[in-house]
Amino acid sequence: MNMDAAAPLDLVFDLAGNAPATTQRGSRTSVLRATSFLVAWTEIESADADALAMDSDEEYIVLLPDCGAAIAHAGATTEAPLRSICIVPAGRSVIQARSAGRIVRLFAPVPAQWKDTPVPKTLRHSLAVQPIAPAFKPREPLSRVRIHELDRLPNSRGMPRAKQIQSATISVGWVEYDGPRVRNQLSPHSHVDFEQGSLAIQGEFVQHLRAPWGSDADQWRDDRHIRCGAGSLTLIPPPVIHTTEGIGEGRHILIDIFAPPRRDFIAKGQMLNAADYIDPPA
Repeated sequence: MNMDAAAPLDLVFDLAGNAPATTQRGSRTSVLRATSFLVAWTEIESADADALAMDSDEEYIVLLPDCGAAIAHAGATTEAPLRSICIVPAGRSVIQARSAGRIVRLFAPVPAQWKDTPVPKTLRHSLAVQPIAPAFKPREPLSRVRIHELDRLPNSRGMPRAKQIQSATISVGWVEYDGPRVRNQLSPHSHVDFEQGSLAIQGEFVQHLRAPWGSDADQWRDDRHIRCGAGSLTLIPPPVIHTTEGIGEGRHILIDIFAPPRRDFIAKGQMLNAADYIDPPA
């Protein structure tokens, strides 16, 4: 375990609340950088809000949990409905919200606009993670925005609560269920060489976190059981043991984020759009 011995497992961040933010007319954007990806969380006040412009060297992912948007790229505009996952090609793009709501953008690597955003100090000494390069390659040139409407997608194979979608550099799991998660069916696990983002979109959750014990007891840390709600992002480095528990009634929506895309999910046929990409190492 290479993380700071004295540091507790402070890995949950409040994007919707106290995180540093930038504003433009009608919106507020906060960003959080992990070792391998960056999350931009934008709260839109109305359809009159200024558009979100972006220059990105790689395609990136847009999540639209509760508002639609028009996404302009390369002279064409694509209408994306609410409850969709959008893959936006590299280059200049502009997103115009169609109503109040939230727009989440996921980038890997970090775009130039936010290259100076620091990685939280609790991650700076974690174990090495998989490199993004060489990135997956679109099977056909990605010249248009691709829209994946969640309510038209099946669940991923063997995943009754999740739908897995990838870009060239990121994969996301849209996890959704009603009511509390069954407490005797949690899934504590750890990752050897990649970090995970766990972004709460709707509902209340408890993030259960445990640092594995090594031979040096002075480096052991207390377990954490952190209650969090919509707009929280948990950054989980290897080899921290973790599981997320939805609590209370109502809808729970959680987004799992990985960069590079999860090759094990692809191998099991669980990545719903894997046929759109070629994996150079494979």
